[in-house]
Amino acid sequence: MAAARSCFRNLWRASKEVFEGDAVILEDARTRIRSGFRESAGLAGDQAKEKIELGNGVASILRNNVVQAVKKDDGVYSLKIRDSTEMNENKHRTKTLKY
Repeated sequence: MAAARSCFRNLWRASKEVFEGDAVILEDARTRIRSGFRESAGLAGDQAKEKIELGNGVASILRNNVVQAVKKDDGVYSLKIRDSTEMNENKHRTKTLKY
């Protein structure tokens, strides 16, 4: 099924973009992608369509809403924000937290 293959590639590329530089998490994400597709291999019709829509939605969430945080030497975390990352206003934030 071409749509399933396209969804798989979409998830694969999204995981590469989002988890770049973190080999452990990237491998875990890809293991989950492979196992999810293997488990759903026998689905057809509406069930297959729902899984494909879910997979493409997950890829979109990964690209738009997930960022990596890297701890610097001074203990401050730096966020890896990509061009595709959604930036929303947090109206309830009252102060900047430092960990």
